[in-house]
Amino acid sequence: MSHALLALAVSALPAQEPAAAPDPLAKLVPARTVAYVQASSLARLETVLRRALPALVQADLEGFDVDAMLAGMGLPGSAKEIDHARPFALCFVLPEGAPFPPTLTFLVPANSPMSFLRSVRSTGARVMTAVEGNYVSISLGPGTETATSPAPIGLGLQPGDLVARIDVEGLVGRLRPALEASFAQLESAVPSAAGLKAIVESGRRLDAVATLDGDRLEIATALTVLDGSVLAGIGSGGKTEVRSLARFLDPDAWFGGLVGMDAVTLRKSFAPFLDGAFVLGAQPLGSVARKLLDRMPGIAEQAGSAACINTDLGDGSMRVTCYLRGADPVRVQALCEAALLDTPGISPDGTKEEEIDGARLRRLRFRVDTAAFVDAQLKGLGDEHKAELKVVYDQIYGANGLPLTLATKAGVTALVLGGDESFLRTSLARIPAGKDPPAAVARAIAQVGDLDPCFVVQYDVGRAMHGMNALIVQALPEWPFAIPQESAVFTAWGGVDGRVWRGAISTDLAQLESSFHRMQAVAVAAPAVKMKSDMDAIAAALIEYSSWHRGQFPPTLAPLLSPNIDHYEYLGTPEVPKDPWGREYRYDPPSPGAKDPRIYSYGKDGKVGGQGEDGDVEAWIRKGKRP
Repeated sequence: MSHALLALAVSALPAQEPAAAPDPLAKLVPARTVAYVQASSLARLETVLRRALPALVQADLEGFDVDAMLAGMGLPGSAKEIDHARPFALCFVLPEGAPFPPTLTFLVPANSPMSFLRSVRSTGARVMTAVEGNYVSISLGPGTETATSPAPIGLGLQPGDLVARIDVEGLVGRLRPALEASFAQLESAVPSAAGLKAIVESGRRLDAVATLDGDRLEIATALTVLDGSVLAGIGSGGKTEVRSLARFLDPDAWFGGLVGMDAVTLRKSFAPFLDGAFVLGAQPLGSVARKLLDRMPGIAEQAGSAACINTDLGDGSMRVTCYLRGADPVRVQALCEAALLDTPGISPDGTKEEEIDGARLRRLRFRVDTAAFVDAQLKGLGDEHKAELKVVYDQIYGANGLPLTLATKAGVTALVLGGDESFLRTSLARIPAGKDPPAAVARAIAQVGDLDPCFVVQYDVGRAMHGMNALIVQALPEWPFAIPQESAVFTAWGGVDGRVWRGAISTDLAQLESSFHRMQAVAVAAPAVKMKSDMDAIAAALIEYSSWHRGQFPPTLAPLLSPNIDHYEYLGTPEVPKDPWGREYRYDPPSPGAKDPRIYSYGKDGKVGGQGEDGDVEAWIRKGKRP
């Protein structure tokens, strides 16, 4: 089922009336274009890039200039002759018999086509040119002649700040010899990998649209598949219960998802691909996943057509809640037990029935042998790393096992995995009323909520990073990093609409940028956390050394690595820790002018004084006590 959802994420466009490329643009598109990219205008493109890239990839765009970007891509001529207020396009052309990569063709709106052409010729660039209206075509290679009629790849485009279309069928056709050789080699090793080839050959056209509305960036795609292909006919044309479960989505969880699908039909449709994926997957994880998938018909029978899933690590342990409609709790319990028992290292530990706040509860608890769990899944990992992972898994699953509660109330069944009693009651309190979903989720449901299959996901990257960090800190107290709880939310959605696979992702750039800056500020402070941890360890070793040497401290830190006559190691590490920038910590033993030893660092710049990361950090050991 997860692979099916991954395949769904290749797609989506809001339902809007198509907007054709301006007539001159469409007429200049070369006949063998396999990919077409169009900006609503170069001025708007620069605005979008300047706003989006710093937030998404923390890129420094100071001094960024769209004309310089195009010049770097090979566009000759004077930027002053370009009309930055009208649509601009870029074509990727595969001339007949030409090898990959494609040839670039620029479709440039000019203030004066003749003046722009003169500026191009003045550069001495060897290019092919054509003119249509106020547009000039600049091709960087041969075989890029325009079509006798407007090329279909430039027609019927969706509106947006930046739109793109890929001729998937044409591209696969041109690359078929190389693809055939690659798939033949793969299928010789894994016969069931033929399903992957069938999926690659299913595509006809891929459309993508990027739109910036204030601070909200949305990127949508739509994959149109070929009639009779393996991806055609996946959608049932019916509706799921996704809309009715939307109110159970937890806006404060780091992951909240709604899934609507006919799981049995989907499993049959994707069987060839999934079989290949499990053969290629790591063992025993691949075999466990296959067993779980084989149980899907029974699970689907209970799950109905939709599910709402919330996941969190808020208390340093795993917490998951899944809401279903009309499920039989006894049957669901049996299926859950069977699925969990397929996982190495997990065993059941009793069942208890009771009632809380009008909900009928069936409580189970599973013991997790984390050592067996790690050994079974990570056979090639060294013992030291396995031990570290075991500590983390112990924290996730808990010393007393992992609780699983099945609660039924008002026709809704909630599966609550992990968490304490307070988390359980909070999860039950959402039944039956719940809350209206966040605005971005509501908008996503409005677009795909009536499709089968469909999904809507809200993923808070900031909360996820904070939860994972909290988990590691609880399991490994010496962990030197601390990440604050900040929200950085992405919303994704998709669904199958006939022969079109739709999907999209959106985020608030202002929230994203602000959250990442605050988290980055903590990351900058993290070296100070490491230095304190290191200095505490060195101070403890110095105190221990002095207790074995009649109050005397060593002249350097090197003696801390040598065991005493009882084979006791003062520092207990192969080498003395170094500061976050790879330099040795400075050490001053007691002297006539300073009776207490001192450990210190001059910071990132290695110089006396400074602020922030360049600031000095020191620790005095006074009267045999740690700093």
